[in-house]
Amino acid sequence: MKKKIAIITRQMVSGGIEKSLIDMLESIPSEKYDVTLYVMASGGEFYQFIPNWVRVKNIFGVENSIKEKIFKALKEGRFIQVFKIIYYMFLYKINKSVFKQEEYLAKIMPKDNNHYDIAISYHVPASFPVIYNIKYIKSDKKIAWIHSDIEKYTDYMNMYLEYYKEFDKIFCVSFSVLEKFNKMYPHLSNKTEIFYNIINYNKIYKLGNEGETFDDGFSGTRILTVGRITEEKGFNIIPDVVEMLIREGYNIRWYCIGEGELRDKIEDNVKEKKLKNNIVFLGTKLNPYPYFKDCDIYVQPSIHEGYCITLAEAKLFKKPIISTNFSTAKEHLINEETGLIVSFSKYEIYKGIKRLINDKNLCNNLEKNLSNKKIHNNNIEKLLRLCKNDCDRGR
Repeated sequence: MKKKIAIITRQMVSGGIEKSLIDMLESIPSEKYDVTLYVMASGGEFYQFIPNWVRVKNIFGVENSIKEKIFKALKEGRFIQVFKIIYYMFLYKINKSVFKQEEYLAKIMPKDNNHYDIAISYHVPASFPVIYNIKYIKSDKKIAWIHSDIEKYTDYMNMYLEYYKEFDKIFCVSFSVLEKFNKMYPHLSNKTEIFYNIINYNKIYKLGNEGETFDDGFSGTRILTVGRITEEKGFNIIPDVVEMLIREGYNIRWYCIGEGELRDKIEDNVKEKKLKNNIVFLGTKLNPYPYFKDCDIYVQPSIHEGYCITLAEAKLFKKPIISTNFSTAKEHLINEETGLIVSFSKYEIYKGIKRLINDKNLCNNLEKNLSNKKIHNNNIEKLLRLCKNDCDRGR
């Protein structure tokens, strides 16, 4: 009989968490495991990459609105459910706490009657999948999987701690995340363990030789950054850095792959600085790897990261890398040996790029040293062992 795994996440949009989830799903042997992926909403750029043998369930149903849910429940004669929907949606709308809103949303969802060997909350530490896993999924073991810098969620985590007490394992995607979590919540440290993101090396290498890449005929230095265009990813600092480099006569073009709420604002800044020929927004690329392969310098200007999938991917292509000194940067790079780690400052990033452009020996040494370093990557067996009946539940 196949072991049954439930995974609860938000939506399969283009992001590091979702990318690591796809790699994990692809590495689970379908002949031995039955996997159900619970999503809060269907769709998203990565939805199409979910393996076809994985069962997908929309937690909130296929109805597109609350009115549709009420109408469906009325049509089926489920009048108690109609009352619950109206009552809890009223509480949802008048409450400003995201935590309470998610609890109210959970109350209008029907409980799932399936029983699983393990159930995994696979998203940021303070979010709906945590609640849904504990309250609405039946399983022998419960796992929380933390992908983000836990310090970002300090204001919210206290509300979720009662749920965390119910988990058997708390996986952290880096040593930094593990260390911070244990320091903040020592009473839960007996449950925590590092589980680096699963990275499918062979797939990434293969994709690096397929699909579109730079096609603008630019002959200068190509700089690349990949990620969500948000404040925490540091994209807003790029125009200032480029302006300084152009002022000194450097022939560079900085390419940004991704989407996010800051894109319009940053593009307006680019126009004001007259840098449209030097900063190019490529949007979301389902296969960004040819760009990794063909760029000259990769820059990761993040403020916060739980692990940073894109930095791990850049390392695979042995490119000269500059990373800001976010909490897990030193788990990826050795400063001056496999990359340059700088503070989050336009001047420091600017100086780092200048060094790499001017010092070819430094670039060659960084690339050579990267070739000899192993990238953090856990084997799927570490997870699958938890499906064994003799595993200590930890409760």
